Amino acid sequence: MPNNVMRRSHRLQQQVSEMSWAVPQVVNERLTRMMLAGVRPSATDQQEFQKMWAEKVTAFCESWMALGQQMLHAQNEMAAAWTSSLTQRPTSQWPANRLAQAAQSAALGILGAGLAPVHSRALSNARRLGKR
Repeated sequence: MPNNVMRRSHRLQQQVSEMSWAVPQVVNERLTRMMLAGVRPSATDQQEFQKMWAEKVTAFCESWMALGQQMLHAQNEMAAAWTSSLTQRPTSQWPANRLAQAAQSAALGILGAGLAPVHSRALSNARRLGKR
C-alpha cells in the first residue's frame, strides 16, 4: 500500500477507535441525566439537552459538507490518475493498480472527512461531561 493509503487508513482506524471509547460515555452520561431530570428538568438540564440537539444538527451538516468537498477532491484525484494512466508508458506498476490505489485513497479520505465532525464532537463531549 502506498503511504497515502496507509496514512488515511491509520487515521480512520484511530478516529473509530477513539469514538468507540467516547460515544458510550457520552450516551451514558446524557441518558443518566435525562432519567434523573424526570418530567420537569432544571434550567441547567434543559440547556444541556438543547445543546445536545444543536450539536447533533451542526455535526450532521458539517459532516455532509465535508463529505461533499472530499468527494469533489476525490473526483479530481481519480480523473488525474486516470489521465496519467493513459498518457504515461507502463512502468513496474500497472495502470490498473494506480487507479485502484487512487480509488482506495479517495474512499478512505471521504470516510475520514465525513467522520471528522462527529469524532471531534464526541471527544469534546466525553471530556466535558466526564469532568462532572
